[in-house]
Amino acid sequence: MLRQFTDAAQENSGSPLYRQFGVSTVAGNLLVCAIAASIGNSTPPTVPVLAPPSTPGFTWTLVAQNTFQYEISPSDFVSEIVAVYQIANAPAMAASVQTECTITLGAGSPAFGFQLMEFDSAGAAVATVASSGYFTAPDAGPLVTPDAGLLLCFITDPQYNSEFSVGAGYTLIPIYNSGGVGNGYGDSQYRVIFSGGSYPTAFGSNIYGGWCMVAIAFGPGPSTTPPIPTATTGFTPFYPPITKQPFTLWGLEAKRFDSIAADGSKQSVLERLDFVTTLTFPFVALSDMAAWKAFESYALTGGVFTFLPILDYPNDYPVSSTIVADQMFQYPGTVSGETGCSLCQLVSMDWTTKYESPGIFSLVMKLRLVADEVGS
Repeated sequence: MLRQFTDAAQENSGSPLYRQFGVSTVAGNLLVCAIAASIGNSTPPTVPVLAPPSTPGFTWTLVAQNTFQYEISPSDFVSEIVAVYQIANAPAMAASVQTECTITLGAGSPAFGFQLMEFDSAGAAVATVASSGYFTAPDAGPLVTPDAGLLLCFITDPQYNSEFSVGAGYTLIPIYNSGGVGNGYGDSQYRVIFSGGSYPTAFGSNIYGGWCMVAIAFGPGPSTTPPIPTATTGFTPFYPPITKQPFTLWGLEAKRFDSIAADGSKQSVLERLDFVTTLTFPFVALSDMAAWKAFESYALTGGVFTFLPILDYPNDYPVSSTIVADQMFQYPGTVSGETGCSLCQLVSMDWTTKYESPGIFSLVMKLRLVADEVGS
């Protein structure tokens, strides 16, 4: 997932930093710029001000930012800031193109650094969390994401060459100075995830001092048309749809082409009338997300599937030889002769889940009837 990274860092200077990738990036990949800075002083210092990264021909978008101020002793104060920017589905960036990061520091002893990272098979950010602390375990808390993709945690610690160990399941990417020694400018850790869920964000340890961090979930990147399943797959959502139309009373939708002549006369050409229905799922369990994604990836291609309304949840229908455990959705779909089910296509052209509460999402889908097997 991580294709390449580079970094730059300095101490006791507010001069701009520059860095470029070692090789040209691949078009469509996710580019990330993570910046960390801190100032120590005998009086409470001003929080450093970060400017957005500047790369000729490219525009960075801020994903997450966090600041933290704390007192080490009555005459020793620290201010920290971390910020993460993205370019999702980025055009190819030549290795000769430099990225510039600048910062307004103020009085005190500063540390300043940034990382450039390129990830493949990852898309735009979909969720963030942030936290900070002093002599506590560095942890931004659980990060909930609805989809597979990438998790990235970025943290700063200005305390005398202190470093964080990597969190469970993650890979560490520390920022180094020119001498090759980690100086607490910032550390990243990342991991690839293969389904939506709630994931930890903690680093392994806090050797010394304060910390300020953000954690980000990035969705999947651009992909080609998914392969059609070779075997019939069944799926019944944990929660049922509501406000659906009666099974035998679906609505009508015209596939019609209208044209209006210069004199105002109208001509209509009717191709067909479709029977359609809308299924509203106000509660979609996070544990269902992987199954939903697999089903929608097939249905959005226009593939035909079998829809079986289940009147008694969770599922009181007996297992039959023609339907896969009498699941609500079976795909690919075929005319099976099973009473009470319908062969359908998805009318909706996208799959968009909405966050409702921790672990719960919602979605709406519109179906077109291909073949009705009620009472057959």
